[in-house]
Amino acid sequence: TMLPTITSYVDHGDVGTLITLQGKNFADDATIEMKGITVNILPGRTSTNLQFNVHTWLTPGQLALKQSGETIPIGNFEITNKWFKISEARADGSTITENFSFVYKNKIYIALGTDAGHSSHNHTMRVFDPEAGTKVWTMGATIPDNIKNRILPGSFMLNDKVYFGSGLGTSDLSDWWEYDPSKTDASAWTSKGNYPAAGYGGNYHVVGGKAYVGLFHWGGTGINEFDPVSGNWTERLPKSRISVESEIYSSYFELGGKAYFGGGSDNRFQMSQKMYVFDPANFTAGIQELVGANCPGGERYGPTGCSTFTMNGKAYLIDRSGVTYEFDPAAPPASAWNLKATVGTGITVNSAAVVKGHAYCWNSAGAVYRYTPSY
Repeated sequence: TMLPTITSYVDHGDVGTLITLQGKNFADDATIEMKGITVNILPGRTSTNLQFNVHTWLTPGQLALKQSGETIPIGNFEITNKWFKISEARADGSTITENFSFVYKNKIYIALGTDAGHSSHNHTMRVFDPEAGTKVWTMGATIPDNIKNRILPGSFMLNDKVYFGSGLGTSDLSDWWEYDPSKTDASAWTSKGNYPAAGYGGNYHVVGGKAYVGLFHWGGTGINEFDPVSGNWTERLPKSRISVESEIYSSYFELGGKAYFGGGSDNRFQMSQKMYVFDPANFTAGIQELVGANCPGGERYGPTGCSTFTMNGKAYLIDRSGVTYEFDPAAPPASAWNLKATVGTGITVNSAAVVKGHAYCWNSAGAVYRYTPSY
């Protein structure tokens, strides 16, 4: 008996996609498995053609053909536009929210913030490796005492270093810090002075290798550029030229050399759906409203607001109920946002990050979910 061979197949698809395997010597007893689960081969099979639909119960992973007692590996199959749970909640029962997060060397880090009940500050840094065999959160670096007791800090990354600061302690904070994750001793932490005004909330953008921060809640400011060497802030767009009110829990992201933000709440705790954009290469134009491109989702105000990430020239927003929307900057504003997928029922998302072409989000208890956009 001649063994079957695969000559072509598509290695990805959304739920419902028809997948065709073409090859030779497919016998009547041939079956297909995805990550060990048998898929239903559709009627009309031939010795050179097998077809199946991507069903909701399947999990992305190794695709294999079984025939006459032999298993022939085909390759990895990616199920797109669907969230998959890859890790349970942290075993220690901890909850962490209103923290900051970043990605370094393909690992996800979270730090500071508070527990979900706002009864105690989080003084730890936790690390998650999405490619590890055992996917759990581990303890990271020890955070210096003078940086702790801080919720809602802002943060961004420049040149593989993390910059974070402001936020809320016993009062509004203005101090900023540099953290170098390549170091393991106290020298990893460096004071970077103070932001021009104390406050929390606002927007934190990195565009063209430069960082821009502004629109703080209560302590509202214009847009300021950060110099990571000196720690100085330079005003690029004064508050007097900004018609947008200071914001908190707004969603923000960068695409095509421009900074976008929207949603959240103003100083009167009024929720907003408006979206805005500014171009750091042309601050003369100021901040422009994207009329018609309202920030989507249900609740846009709360301890974590909405989470965002960018991939393949598009932005994605996960609202607090886990519903995911895609933003296309090339589309007309009225049709720029489109509903894509839901993380899961009753899941409140804490934050999101991108590692090696996949998006990850997690809740305050540390359960992690993985998503690959359609392509």
